[in-house]
Amino acid sequence: YSKWVDIAILFGMVVVYRSLFWLIVKVGEKVRPVLRALTSVQPQKARQVMSANDPAELLQ
Repeated sequence: YSKWVDIAILFGMVVVYRSLFWLIVKVGEKVRPVLRALTSVQPQKARQVMSANDPAELLQ
């Protein structure tokens, strides 16, 4: 091999590793919100509690 072949191989490795890094970052950006949505606890529907001093008010 010559030094030019070695340089071409190194350059190719740099391109491949940068592309792989970019791909991993982009996939992580898409997957992270989906995982958060799947693992988050859905808020429970609020229940309204009526308080009355006079029990007759509850019958109306």
